[in-house]
Amino acid sequence: RPSAEIGIRLLAVTLRRQCPGTRTVLFHANPTEGLRRWLVDFPDIELVTQKLPGGGTADVKPHALLAMLDRGHRHVVWLDTDMMLAGDPRPLFMKLAPEVIGLAEEVRLAPNQGTELRTRGWGFEVGRSLPFTLNTCVTRITTHHRPLMEEWGRLLSDDRYTRHFVIDLQHRPAHAMYDLDVLNALLGARPWS
Repeated sequence: RPSAEIGIRLLAVTLRRQCPGTRTVLFHANPTEGLRRWLVDFPDIELVTQKLPGGGTADVKPHALLAMLDRGHRHVVWLDTDMMLAGDPRPLFMKLAPEVIGLAEEVRLAPNQGTELRTRGWGFEVGRSLPFTLNTCVTRITTHHRPLMEEWGRLLSDDRYTRHFVIDLQHRPAHAMYDLDVLNALLGARPWS
């Protein structure tokens, strides 16, 4: 969306300031000509205009992460484009073991905290119950997480999720509001716990 491009620009500026030299890939199927020209001054940002499944929504995340693994990257960090960096987060990610997924935490005041409600909402057997909700605005994965990303991407196309799109957001069930709810359900489910 053209209205989101200001967020892309702010994130790009803070990435250059806080993480100089970091290779960044921007998946944007329909960038404006103004954004294309502006990105010329950011040689560390590669613009990819191929449309990914879920393109144009938050549901693109697992597909973009998988695309980066397919390019041969062993670990990948997703940052939402409405973020600005106040510091260099790379040391936080580098401390994580390869089998550990890195995610942000949802705002504590958000309703329906935790994974169990989401896991049960999908009909999965609970394998672990986190008392807080994970947020996908920052997501760090490694090659270890490929099967999890594939399943997350599959469920984002599943009717058990997409059928709720016609319902006003405030009336949707907690397990199917956003992409983060689906990943929380998986991370609480026995196979992924």
